[in-house]
Amino acid sequence: MRDKIDVAKNVSLVKNSHYSFPTRDAINFATDSTGTVIDPDKVKASQDEVLSNDAGKHKIKFS
Repeated sequence: MRDKIDVAKNVSLVKNSHYSFPTRDAINFATDSTGTVIDPDKVKASQDEVLSNDAGKHKIKFS
């Protein structure tokens, strides 16, 4: 598997105004062009976190 990012398709959060979900926590694994597993912190996300008091669906793009 080369250049692949596998993430959870859905993450459910309990409403909590004191918690923000770090989007990179949804990453199961990521690999580079050689197939080597890379640190999830090196993956770019369109949004760094989701506030758990903001109800609704949030689409996050990873690259």
